[in-house]
Amino acid sequence: MFAGQLYISSHLDYLEICTFLGLSTTPLTDEKEDQGWKVDGQSFILCNDRGRIGGESGLIKSPADFLKVLLSKIRYNGQGISRTDLGGLLGGTLSNPAELKEEVVP
Repeated sequence: MFAGQLYISSHLDYLEICTFLGLSTTPLTDEKEDQGWKVDGQSFILCNDRGRIGGESGLIKSPADFLKVLLSKIRYNGQGISRTDLGGLLGGTLSNPAELKEEVVP
């Protein structure tokens, strides 16, 4: 991510990025809400089933807005990232992460 890669190459990478940033990897359902889950509009975990903010990331505030601005500013001529996988992830609109290739671990 910090190397400038804006596209996610596998579902495993997607899961690792979400965990690192404190983002939910699945949509919020009634069942998850009943278990205590709360997420914001960018999928940042406000509270998981263990009552933790940011899930396993240790973050207490979503880094999504900061990263969107940072990645857009360091791109050539300030080009936006919203149409990339990472831009969609940070904007809470990555439509179907299941379309990413499954990585087979030997």
